[in-house]
Amino acid sequence: MFRVPDYSAPSGESTAPSICSTPAKRNVYAEEKDPFDALRRASETSEEVFSDGALSPGSTWSNSTRPSSSPSPFSPGTPMFNIAAPVRRPIVKAKTFPSQERSPRFPGTGPEGLGKTLPGWMPLDEQAKTFRLQAPFVYASQSRNLPQYHIQQVLDRDGGPSSLNIRRVQPHETRSCSVPALHAGRGRRMRYNEDETLYTLSDFDMKGRGGSALEGSIQLTTGKTLWGGQWTRIWHVTKCRAQHHGCNYRGTCEPEKRLLFCVKKGVWEDADGVVVGREERGSLGSLGLGALLRDKGAGGENESRVLDVIEGVRKDERKGDLLVACWVMRLWMAGELGWEED
Repeated sequence: MFRVPDYSAPSGESTAPSICSTPAKRNVYAEEKDPFDALRRASETSEEVFSDGALSPGSTWSNSTRPSSSPSPFSPGTPMFNIAAPVRRPIVKAKTFPSQERSPRFPGTGPEGLGKTLPGWMPLDEQAKTFRLQAPFVYASQSRNLPQYHIQQVLDRDGGPSSLNIRRVQPHETRSCSVPALHAGRGRRMRYNEDETLYTLSDFDMKGRGGSALEGSIQLTTGKTLWGGQWTRIWHVTKCRAQHHGCNYRGTCEPEKRLLFCVKKGVWEDADGVVVGREERGSLGSLGLGALLRDKGAGGENESRVLDVIEGVRKDERKGDLLVACWVMRLWMAGELGWEED
């Protein structure tokens, strides 16, 4: 078998170990430190890691802490600086927006106070200075088709009207009647509430029934002047309660009469001679809708009637109700008011 010969040093070389041996090469890569280890340790100890809040989409790194793709300036022998973790911006949540509290329409007034401020009998149109009669309603103004008063016919056995009732329309009842003027003569869906009746008209007089109505009997007289003009006077008649020598042998006195209104040529005056209203026929003032508002149910073939009132009557609700009721009474006793019930 073939055998390799043992190694023998050449002549002149010594096989004894040398005292100054060559130093071993150090592993530089094993001792090199990763520069991002400090960032990882800092982020692990940060409070943001343990928070439940999500990052905001707009969160960014600062220029000093933004990682760069350029070669790292750190060398194995360079000491590491204490680098803090970037601060994350808090997310904006819905509850962080300021909430706006709605202020009431009437500050300082509760539901109980509104009942006193806006009672049920408050007029629908305080600025109305014109009333238009188109039976069975009296409308509040020229430009608005909202009824202010409701008239009811009480029929006798023969089917003819024996008396009339008039009441004020409540605000919540006007929605079904708030229609354009051209359709005012069509089906009106409003029932008459007899509990709200202000005055009852008969062939002889008119009597108040409501709380704000004038008590006693209201009667009407007519006559002619020396020049052929016709006048109408409306009286408030009450019983005489005083016992004096003017009583007759039966111990009763003549009823007391107080003048309420006097009408001449369509002008309404009170007892002091102050003009309180002016009556017109066949026109609606500047609107010119008289021909369009003819209705067979409003006074036969007559056109709608219009009554302009002064500001003092408009602000006094009781006097305004009395004036409108007397106006309806005068037209009805003159045979100028009548309509067919549906």
